[in-house]
Amino acid sequence: MSELLQRLRASVTVKLLFIGFLVLLLLIPMGMIESVIYERNHLYFTAKQDIMNAWGREQTIGGPVLTLPYRVAYTDDKGIERVRQSLAHFLPEQVNIRGQLDTETRYRGIYQVPVYTADLKLSGRFAPPDIARLGINPQEVDWDEAYLSVAIADARGVKNPMSLRSNMGDGTFEPGGVKVRGFDPQVFVPVADLGKTAEPSEIQFDFDLKLSGTEKLAFLPVGDRTEVLLTSPWPSPSFVGAYLPERRDIDAKGFSAEWKVLHLGRNYPGEWIDGKVPAKRIANSAFGVNLFVPVSTYQKSTRAAKYAILFIGLSFLAYFMFEVFGNLRLHPFQYLLVGFANCLFYLLLLSLSEHTGFGLAYAVSAAASTALVVGYSASILEKRSHVLTMLALLAGLYTFLYVTLRAEQYAMLIGAVALFAILATIMYLTRRLDWYRVTLDFASDWPAPGGGSPQQATRTV
Repeated sequence: MSELLQRLRASVTVKLLFIGFLVLLLLIPMGMIESVIYERNHLYFTAKQDIMNAWGREQTIGGPVLTLPYRVAYTDDKGIERVRQSLAHFLPEQVNIRGQLDTETRYRGIYQVPVYTADLKLSGRFAPPDIARLGINPQEVDWDEAYLSVAIADARGVKNPMSLRSNMGDGTFEPGGVKVRGFDPQVFVPVADLGKTAEPSEIQFDFDLKLSGTEKLAFLPVGDRTEVLLTSPWPSPSFVGAYLPERRDIDAKGFSAEWKVLHLGRNYPGEWIDGKVPAKRIANSAFGVNLFVPVSTYQKSTRAAKYAILFIGLSFLAYFMFEVFGNLRLHPFQYLLVGFANCLFYLLLLSLSEHTGFGLAYAVSAAASTALVVGYSASILEKRSHVLTMLALLAGLYTFLYVTLRAEQYAMLIGAVALFAILATIMYLTRRLDWYRVTLDFASDWPAPGGGSPQQATRTV
């Protein structure tokens, strides 16, 4: 029995299986660390929602839309003639939006969220509403009840009284709920003078809108031609939605962007009967700008944690190779301590990055973890060359991880190339090793890695 135990202790295969078990075992604390990252990320989004609820959510502006109520005669199931009201909606020929996006950062505890206040001037014109195209009898239209409505995703962010100026009369916008189905909630203003003309005429309009929101500002291309010009001091915009700007200028002082969008690509008509246009089509046509924030601390920490098994596995592999090549024997508990030191890096990175920024937190955490492992290795590896090898290995791994996290577009390529290089190095170092003859506890002859005379395999520590 004692001989069997000795052989098991000396077996390279058993050692490798046990190291693999330890790697899997260390995934438990890594899973707990990832849970902490998730929890902190959830707290960030909770804080973000609190700021959005108080300041204004992501905003989408659509309109104005001209609505004409009209009467429809019909016969009910009992044969009685009745009249109900329906709505015809018309979109403008031209919409011009000019605006300045002033930005700032709001805080909730340690969390920060970019917000903005948009000073917008909207102007344009409607063609005379062609109700005949919709099959509506002009005599059935309630011209005196016509109104313009503007969709605003979160009207709580409106900071000024909205006053319409038009050739059909002036007026003040009022909250109206959903006046045009398929759009966000709207504010509306009557256009009473439209019914005082002998026949429908062109409507020219303009109004100012001061609107606060969080992160994103978007517009719907409701005009046959929609032109938007935005300027802002925010230095890192992300242009999003169905259309990109035709012209954009971005520098450290901010950005300027101009969109010119035609109605041909928006996938809904310029006039329709109420409820005929799906809301999804309208929402999918939005375009605008997002106040881009580089990958958040929690996203970077999550991505970094996915490489934990690589760090732990390679560290363990290095120690195992020291045992094979360096006439040394290490206890599994020593492997475990090194694994815990590698895991601790991710917890340090998360906690520090919430206060100092990711770059500095990464440098401090990597230096602390490396110092811990290398200092411990100096006591158990005995040879200075082995300690320096561990130092070079960890420095290379942490440098590789940082470059991978920074190079989002090339992360997969960098990772694949690095793994290929690591595997090639291991295969090269062990290419002449006769694994069947290698033991970890007793003397055994085996070819040296570079060829040459046999050497003693290990000794017991």
